[in-house]
Amino acid sequence: MRRLLFVILFVSQCFFVYSSNSKRDSLKQLINVPSDSLTYDVLYQLSEDYISDYPDSAIYYADQILKSENLFFDSVFTMKANYLKGKASYRSSDYSNSIKYIEKAISYCVKNHEKEKADCYNILGNSLIEIDNCKLSLSAYFTSLNIRNGLKDSLLISASLNNIGNVYFQMQEYSKALDYYNQSLVLKENANNLQGIAVMRNNIGNVYHKMNDSLMALSSYLKALDIIEFENNVDWKPILLENIGQLYLDCCDINKCMVYYHRALIESERKGDKISIASVKSSLAIAYLKNGDYNASLGLFEEALTKAKEIGVARIELDCYYYMSELYEKKNNFEKSIQYFKKYDKIRAKIYRENNSKEIAEIQAKFQLDKIDTENEVLKQRNTIQRLEIDKQKTRGLYFFSLGVLILSLLIYSI
Repeated sequence: MRRLLFVILFVSQCFFVYSSNSKRDSLKQLINVPSDSLTYDVLYQLSEDYISDYPDSAIYYADQILKSENLFFDSVFTMKANYLKGKASYRSSDYSNSIKYIEKAISYCVKNHEKEKADCYNILGNSLIEIDNCKLSLSAYFTSLNIRNGLKDSLLISASLNNIGNVYFQMQEYSKALDYYNQSLVLKENANNLQGIAVMRNNIGNVYHKMNDSLMALSSYLKALDIIEFENNVDWKPILLENIGQLYLDCCDINKCMVYYHRALIESERKGDKISIASVKSSLAIAYLKNGDYNASLGLFEEALTKAKEIGVARIELDCYYYMSELYEKKNNFEKSIQYFKKYDKIRAKIYRENNSKEIAEIQAKFQLDKIDTENEVLKQRNTIQRLEIDKQKTRGLYFFSLGVLILSLLIYSI
């Protein structure tokens, strides 16, 4: 059930990022300032800022933008608001709604919003990979990559290459994943983007971990950790520490596993990242379970489960219920074991139902993917028509030139 945590690179447009409650309060006071554009900016900033820890609040503020009676002619903020709702829904594991909102955002992307369109397809790919629809996720990521190649922004291109690598990692095509991760790594190294290099080292470590090459995996993880060890603004540091802990757990080194899991928990709590706190506590609980310390394991599972319910992250709830069922089975409490397995099965069915199943999500996503294919086809046809027109003009010019030479020759001959 446990998955290695790869880092998805989110590339989004934002105005400012505020983290403290006092700054959020200041932004809320600006909402009442009588200016539509200022109000849209403030609501957008609030929505963007709430995504990481309160996705529901992010959706609420994005909705306030969409409810404005003066928004009818402002397609830019309509697009941005739907993008934020899609991103926040992804964060809440509501992948069906994430796809729906991102489709709306894409429909409002006009020609000069290529970067935003690429970001939308990036989130679309993120949602699709979470429901194991790797084929369409790849299509979305490649669409994003093609747009970003046109923008010639190496940072954006690197992010798309990383995410394509993530899909191949999910598909267990580890050689392809490694290829795309390495392509992304080269761009990061060329730009001397140290945190980006660390991200790629983490993901490359995951590949070697899955390939059972523990030495290469640990080497890659530690190179990543060496880069970000003393950085305080690396949001995904707990992910890296948790991955190292899981590597040691898989290698049956429970002591080192606990060291890195506890470090991950300290980092998560210091940053106030509720999703990461829940994830690390779940991982710690599994480690204690494997070590036979059922009381410590149960306490951590209950804490992780409470936090996961609070923030609405279904995948962590799934892990907790599944392993709590296993825990009670080991304690010979089969009644509770069955009880928790039923809860696990209920959540799993709910996720399936809320996402309208893989087939429905495929239909939803295919609508926009077909649309981009159609746009590309129209563009090809336009290029073909332009090329034919140029050829026609060249032929016409050659005809008149030949006719002129013929007339001049006849004139000279007559003289």
